Amino acid sequence: MKIPNKLTLSFRKIKILGWKLVRTFVRKFPGLFKGEKVSMSVSDANNFLIQLYPDVASTCRCNNSVDNNFQYDLHIIISAYNVEKYINKCIDSILEQHTQYSYLITVVNDGSKDATRENLKRYESLTNVEIIDQDNKGYSGARNTALNHIKGRYLMFVDSDDYLEEGAIEILLNNAINNKADIVQGSVNHIDDKNKLLYRKRLKSKMSSLPGEVDIMSQPWGKVFKSEVFKNVCFPEGYWYEDTITKFILVPNSNLKISISDIVYNYRHHSGTVMRQNKNPYKELDGLYVTRNVLMDYLAKNKINEYLHDHFLHQVKFCTGLISKINDEITKISVFIILKSLYDTHFRSLGYKSKKFPIIQKALEEGDYKLYCIGCKYYT
Repeated sequence: MKIPNKLTLSFRKIKILGWKLVRTFVRKFPGLFKGEKVSMSVSDANNFLIQLYPDVASTCRCNNSVDNNFQYDLHIIISAYNVEKYINKCIDSILEQHTQYSYLITVVNDGSKDATRENLKRYESLTNVEIIDQDNKGYSGARNTALNHIKGRYLMFVDSDDYLEEGAIEILLNNAINNKADIVQGSVNHIDDKNKLLYRKRLKSKMSSLPGEVDIMSQPWGKVFKSEVFKNVCFPEGYWYEDTITKFILVPNSNLKISISDIVYNYRHHSGTVMRQNKNPYKELDGLYVTRNVLMDYLAKNKINEYLHDHFLHQVKFCTGLISKINDEITKISVFIILKSLYDTHFRSLGYKSKKFPIIQKALEEGDYKLYCIGCKYYT
């Protein structure tokens, strides 16, 4: 991928304009897209999907404790699996930070089969680096191993093929500590495999205690969390899209949230990621399963509100996008049936009319599969 030139940007603007026009048209005339209701029971839909790809039924609730006797200002957690090309740059970018704050780096070597563990040997003598070796448990299992023993007042997650921008720790912790914030997220450079800039995601500087007022990104990287936010919370294991907990659990259960325009993180795009190597398209059903199970985890201790209503509709669009490339209409209808059931059970009684996703809401309430497909496609 190359950095977009002016011509590419012009085409992109035209495409965005066209998308907005269609979106406005769909919102104004939803009746033109109405279809017949699909006939399938929730149990049939669920059984059909489980036959394709079972739900591991994992939870994000756990018994990890968080006390106030922290040894460090910041605990940085890195999950490392087969990243021999990237791990040293990742760790070095942290060790080279100029900051007044103390920090511990916990690297969880998650059953790597390449030279990752060999590359980690150079850090074994450092007092602020600990290396934990374990059998492969995936991103969630590796992060959870470190979360069992939180040693910092704040937490940061860094993916092992990414690296921090200079000054990231100082900027993020200054904002967190000075404002007594629970979550602070920074802006991000998206780079290629050779560290060349692809594009930059520059955020607006904003702060609020209300969920939804600051658009906290789902990804755990590029931000710091007050450790108390993770009390009795972990990443659900066995799924892709384990970061679903950010907006379902961490954001609602936190107080002040801040986004800043400073670039703090470099996120790498490359073909070696687990998701890109996976050949089973039905693994994308994890998006539905993790949404359902994390929602149940939220409801165990919290009540439905307007923020969660709109975020669920966002997740409906997300889940639908994940399975869009599966050439199987029954699978897509089954996902719709389950999402509609979740909406009817937990959100319909709220009586809230979404301004962000009125068409998706209308489709779920009326059981209109065709309108649902249009609504998700144009994010309405």
